[in-house]
Order: sequence, then structure tokens, then C-alpha cells
Amino acid sequence: MNSKIAGLDQRVKRLEDGNDAAKSDIAGNKAAIDDLSKKVDSLDSNELSEGPKTYDEFVKQLINDGYVNVYFDFNSSEIQKASASSLTFMKAYLLKNSSATVEIQGYADELGSDEYNRELSQKRADAVVRLLSEAGISTSRLKAVGKGKDTSSNNNSDLVRQLARRATFIVK
Repeated sequence: MNSKIAGLDQRVKRLEDGNDAAKSDIAGNKAAIDDLSKKVDSLDSNELSEGPKTYDEFVKQLINDGYVNVYFDFNSSEIQKASASSLTFMKAYLLKNSSATVEIQGYADELGSDEYNRELSQKRADAVVRLLSEAGISTSRLKAVGKGKDTSSNNNSDLVRQLARRATFIVK
């Protein structure tokens, strides 16, 4: 819970530093932080111990919660160089956990038609699979899924749209 709160705090700070259109999301994020804080404060020690039991389970949870992402530029399926650390992280995780399989979910922002964004999101997921495969991970452990437009947040700003242009990982 504390890591989720810290992550939300960082998102709010980035939004506060962004343009006015992005600030429309701030109130919702602050409310989410307040709700999480209240939940953490109300937990007893038994509930706190219900989290992941091992380091690998904790890392899997972080990955599945969306803390490891690969980002793309507008109208592109070429992976940004800044995402190299995420790919290195996933490669290391998959090498250490040889029975794990991963679904790579590609997303696009809301600009463009639904059909175009489905195709672009699939190309983004395929690009991540290709790089992980070239890094030595068997394609039998990787599944690319184009999810189309990211509808998880209000995409009324360039900053938020940039965050929508991504691929995420779901460890099975």
C-alpha cells in the first residue's frame, strides 16, 4: 500500500508540474491518495502480512500493477531509448523465473480511429516481444496483445497522452 501511495504522489507531482489541461486529473489522483492513506491507516498487522510472501511474488505484483512499462512516441511503434531499463528488468525477471510467461499489452492514445489504434497498439506489443526475443527470451513465453486506446485516464493533455503510448506486462 505504501508503494502505491508513493507512486500516486509522484503522479500528482508530475501532473502539478504539467500544463493546465493535465491538472484536471490532479483532484482525482489526490482523492485516490487520500483513500489509500485511510486504508493503510486502518489496516492491522494481520492484514499487512497478507501481501506477497517472497521477493519474486512482490516483483511480479509490481509488474502486474503497471510499474514496469515501455513507452513510444506519437504514431510510432519504435521503443523509446528511455525504456531500455524496463526491458532489461523484464529480461532479468524472465531469466530468473524460467516458468513465467508474460502477456505484453500494447496501448495507444485516443488520437486516431479505433481501428488504427488497435493496429498501432498491436505493433507496439509486437515490438516488445521482438526485442525480448532478441535478448534470449523464448517467444513461447511471450504473448503480444494490442489493446487499442488507453481509456484508463483522461487524455486531455500531451503529457497524459504520452503516458498512454505504452506497453505493459502481465506475468502469468
